[in-house]
Amino acid sequence: MGALADIPAFHLAFTVRDLDAAEAFYVTVLGARAVARDGDWLVLDFYGHKLTATRADTAPEDDLALRHFGLMLTVEDFAVISDRLVAAGADIVLPAELRDAGTPRACWVMFVRDPTGNGLEFNAFPESTWQGHLC
Repeated sequence: MGALADIPAFHLAFTVRDLDAAEAFYVTVLGARAVARDGDWLVLDFYGHKLTATRADTAPEDDLALRHFGLMLTVEDFAVISDRLVAAGADIVLPAELRDAGTPRACWVMFVRDPTGNGLEFNAFPESTWQGHLC
């Protein structure tokens, strides 16, 4: 696989009870930078890694978007991983799709479950970096 260059390699999504308290803790105490906030979601730049906090009461507990970890990849590496997952017959929850094509917010995204049911998300950002994205 290719080098990731300046693309952060790690992403973690988790739930919180209080979005304001979570933002205060991660930004004020731990030094993260709030990148975007949209309703019940908060995206943080955590020293180059992407954290996404979502209010726990906004979706069913088994919603994959609420609890997962993943990777931000180059577009080329994203295609390789996507092809491997399809060929392996992986449990693909959201097939690879390009959101907001042709805009600075363009984002490839794919969600899968591992054999135990753990959620994985894969992203690639052809037009920019992940900062500022809710993808």
